[in-house]
Amino acid sequence: LAYFSLSLFAEGLVFLFLRGFFAWEDTKTPFGLGLLAAAGRLSAAWFFSKFLGVPGLALGFSLGSIFYLILLAVFLRRKVGFLGGRKIINSGLKIFTASILAGLSAYFSLIILAFFINPETGLGVLVQGGGAGLTSIMIYLFLTRIFRLKESKIFFNSLTKRLSWIKLPGGSSN
Repeated sequence: LAYFSLSLFAEGLVFLFLRGFFAWEDTKTPFGLGLLAAAGRLSAAWFFSKFLGVPGLALGFSLGSIFYLILLAVFLRRKVGFLGGRKIINSGLKIFTASILAGLSAYFSLIILAFFINPETGLGVLVQGGGAGLTSIMIYLFLTRIFRLKESKIFFNSLTKRLSWIKLPGGSSN
């Protein structure tokens, strides 16, 4: 699972890039790139399985997914032109940093709450998990505001519009 998780971002972004090709009414390019990437995935899985066994299959799949994303990005950029790569990478690094710190806060919250709550009971597990989850969400939202992520503002603005009866900090009033 750890090796599969390496390509989660790529698997999510592939669909975005595919939609870019489809918007240009180009289905042949992503199909051909998909065949090339599938060959790359199979080759990488076969290669890494020789050294790592079954986990090598997952690593090869993940590397193939990342390879497919890179191919799609390169070919879409050739077709469309400027994609704002630096802004995307900058936002991605900020989101990654906020995610890592939020994940660490969840982990440490679980450890700290285990001193006060019995994790051997169902209620204890619920309170411990809920507390750690809420802590990490609050840390993540706080960090996205500190990092001044444009995506965070868009999220809060859309949330404020849907929940017009609640005044949220960072909503459309900013």
